[in-house]
Order: sequence, then structure tokens, then C-alpha cells
Amino acid sequence: MTTKTLIDSLRGEDIKTDHGGLNAGDIMVLILDIVLLVYTGWRSYDFLTTSVPSGMELIAMVGLWGLDIGAVLWSVVWMFGSSTKYQDAVAMGFFIFDLLGVILTSTADALMYGGASHNEVLSKTIGSIAVVAVPLVVVLNVVAGFIYHMTSPQTAERRARRKADHAHNVEMAESDELSRQVLRLEAETLARADILEKAKLLAAIRMEQEGLENELNTVLKNRVLKTGVRALEQPAAPAAPTASPDQMRARIAALKTAHTPAGVMTVRIPHVYALADLLAYMNVTADELVTLFSQINATPDVTYQKFMQVSLLPADMTVENFRTVYAEVMEPPVPVGVTVSLTPPAPVGFGGNGHKPNFP
Repeated sequence: MTTKTLIDSLRGEDIKTDHGGLNAGDIMVLILDIVLLVYTGWRSYDFLTTSVPSGMELIAMVGLWGLDIGAVLWSVVWMFGSSTKYQDAVAMGFFIFDLLGVILTSTADALMYGGASHNEVLSKTIGSIAVVAVPLVVVLNVVAGFIYHMTSPQTAERRARRKADHAHNVEMAESDELSRQVLRLEAETLARADILEKAKLLAAIRMEQEGLENELNTVLKNRVLKTGVRALEQPAAPAAPTASPDQMRARIAALKTAHTPAGVMTVRIPHVYALADLLAYMNVTADELVTLFSQINATPDVTYQKFMQVSLLPADMTVENFRTVYAEVMEPPVPVGVTVSLTPPAPVGFGGNGHKPNFP
């Protein structure tokens, strides 16, 4: 392990530059630049003091940062700091620009102290140029500093990351919007499917209802035809006898009761009909009524409504009364002590197995 000496430190062995380190030539050039910058810095400061009010000489010292000090700093930035082509161009360009300002101020200040007549004219000319150019150089150094930082790799990297994050956020927002649209379309599709299912169910119910109505109409037509044929086959009813005075008075009282004046409420008391009354009203037999109920094949309430629509039932017959009659027709009570055989009796001349016996 080697120990660095003071001479090695002075030579800049631990300083890493673009060309590896400081050698003897680098050190001598640095010494030369430092000594000469003392001269040019004093010249620039002396010239700048002539362009500021008395008592504001400190402002002239600040102006050196745009001339001599600026040239040194831009050269160091170009060697150790710049990374992109824009930073290299800014650093090298303003190094040269500041050096031109140093040359201008040093020349103008030197001519101010020349004393010759031709020097006075030249001094005024260069001085006029320097008075305008030096502030311009200082201001442009400020602009160059902003440009240098704005074109740094770190700034470009952060800007690229920020733009990528923004693009990602925009894509996520668009994806969320698409997801919401998909969910909305899915909900609308499900709602339409539900409406379609309900429409199918209603159509099926309507078709079934129409089928029942068609069956009932067919049965009623057949019933009307049968009733008409039976009425033709039956003998004519005898003429009604002449009504007695008491019967006539009863009929007039009934008509008066039926024609009740307006505003008087009449209450119709339901009448309870037995099975025999219903058969007589409909002019059918019990077997025909059972067949009619079987062909309709509906609940007693539905059958009641359909019969009332076509006026096959008495107007004052209630649905409860009809249920009782319906149950009596479809499920007649079995008398006590009577055994019901599920096997129908064999016709005369046939055996119990339903076959005709072989007689010799």
C-alpha cells in the first residue's frame, strides 16, 4: 500500500479530469491563468466601476461573475459537469463569450489610461461598445444557466418519467371508462333479457288462456246445439192457464218492486241453489254436467267465471255456492255401507275376465 505524499496531492493525483489527472503542464498552465486572471479581473472591475453610480462599486464586483469568473466556471463545467450536446454547447459557447467580454473590458480600461489623443478616440469607441456589450454578456450568462439546467440528463429523465406517468394515468382512466361502459352494457343486456323472458311468459299465458277459451266456446256451442235439438224433439208445452185475480195482484206487486224509483237502493239477496236446481236451470243431466266440467278442465273459480260470462248460471248464484255444487258433481258422496268397486261389472254373457265363455 503506497502513501500519497504532499507533492502528489499538490500535483493533483487524486483529481480526476477528462484526460485522467493533473500533470506538470496542467499545473503550470493553471498558475499562469490564475496570475493573469488577477490582471484581467482588476481591469474588468475598474471598467465596471465607471458604469455604476458612486457608492455602488459592489455591483461592479457582481459583474465579474459574467466576465472573468464566468469564463473560469464555464470552463470547469465543460470539463467536469456537462453531459449532453446542449450542455456542452452552452458551456463552451459562454466560455468563449465571457472571454470576449474580458478582452473588451480589459482593452477599454487600458485605453482609458493611455493619455494619447488617438487613444482617447479609440477609448471612447471601445468604451461605448463595452458599456452596451458587458451588461448583455452578464444577462446572457443568466439565460445560459437556465438552459444548462433545463437540458441536463437528470431533468430529461425526470421529464420522461413524468410524461410516462401522465400517459399511464390517461390509459388507466380510459380503461376505467371502458370498464364502466362494459358494465353498463352488461346491465342493459340483462335488463333486456329479463324483459324478453317476461314477454315470453306473458305470451305463453295468453296462448294458454286463448286455448281454454276456445275449448270452452267449443263445449258451449256443442251444448247449445244439443239443447236446441232436444227442444225440437220435446212436445210443445201446454198453454198456460188463465191467472186468477190473486195471481195477477202478486205479479203487479212484483213489477212494482222491480221498478223501484231512482235513488232507492235495492239489495239482491243471493239464492242458494242445489244440484237439482242447477240441472233444471241449465236443462242438462248430471252426467252431461260432469262431461262439461271435465272438458273445461279448470278450477271451480275459473269455471264459474266462464259460465257467468255466457249466462249459463243464475245471476244470483255465488261462487261459494258454485264450489259446493261443483264438488258434489265431480266427487259425489258414497252412501254408508256401500262398497265401491273399481272394476266395472262384466256385460251379460261375459265372464269376469271380460271374455265371452265357450258354450257347448
